[in-house]
Amino acid sequence: MVGERGMMISGGEKQRLAVSRLILKDPPLLFFDEATSALDTYTEQTLLANISSILKEKSRTSVFVAHRLRTIYDSDLIIVLREGNVAEQGTHDKLIDRGGVYSELWSAQETLFVDDAAKGSGSGDKTEKDGRDGKGT
Repeated sequence: MVGERGMMISGGEKQRLAVSRLILKDPPLLFFDEATSALDTYTEQTLLANISSILKEKSRTSVFVAHRLRTIYDSDLIIVLREGNVAEQGTHDKLIDRGGVYSELWSAQETLFVDDAAKGSGSGDKTEKDGRDGKGT
């Protein structure tokens, strides 16, 4: 049951519904702003693999805004912002090889991901996993 204005569903479920609705609309340009922030990393990777497959199949342009670098690592172009300015840009491999801001962030997040993986897989939604709605509440 969804409930009035979606009050009965979690943050992760709301994000998955929003992504589904966007893909069903089939626009020529898709914009994802922290589209998976309320999902655990395992569910996020599954969803992103499906999104990527659909975008490639339909030859759609997409823009992803993300703090989780696993969300964007396979992008054609990654633009790293720092204090409102472009700090660096390139593909994942080129940015890692440069050893700059992106590389440092990637290393830090991968360490957390490995630690998280050692604890076991998630349930699909941060709300279900740790009692938060993905917004720190």
